[in-house]
Amino acid sequence: MLLLLAAVVADPPTLRALPWLHEAGVPVVDVAAAAACDDEACGGEGALARPSASELAYLIYTSGSTGTPKGVSCHHAGAVHTLPDLNERFEFGPA
Repeated sequence: MLLLLAAVVADPPTLRALPWLHEAGVPVVDVAAAAACDDEACGGEGALARPSASELAYLIYTSGSTGTPKGVSCHHAGAVHTLPDLNERFEFGPA
């Protein structure tokens, strides 16, 4: 069984500009409020709990080599290892 979860994750200016997001039928996470929520203020668990490396980060839907649509599961460990490489390769930084 595949469990799909959805949420809108946005910053305060986006949430103010798009008030209908709260009516989209999915949870809305204000990143500024979540970042300000420490473990003590949130009853022992942060608003954005840290996932384990083996938990699903995202799905990529592709036709694959067979032409049959399928979903490819990408876990947090893969994403975490990919990001530093992309930052270095494309020279991403504060500027």
